[in-house]
Amino acid sequence: MAVTAIVVLGTDMDVLYALPLGIFAGALATFFITLLDTNSKLEERKRRIVSRTA
Repeated sequence: MAVTAIVVLGTDMDVLYALPLGIFAGALATFFITLLDTNSKLEERKRRIVSRTA
């Protein structure tokens, strides 16, 4: 199976360009989703702290 993937990926230049770009796009999407999730958790924590002091 690995040999088949190497042969297929090695024959088409478009695939060689698209594969790293797809991996990079997935990594960026994961980063931004994690960033937004962390931000919303911090805002919720801040709201709880403010509600305790009020």
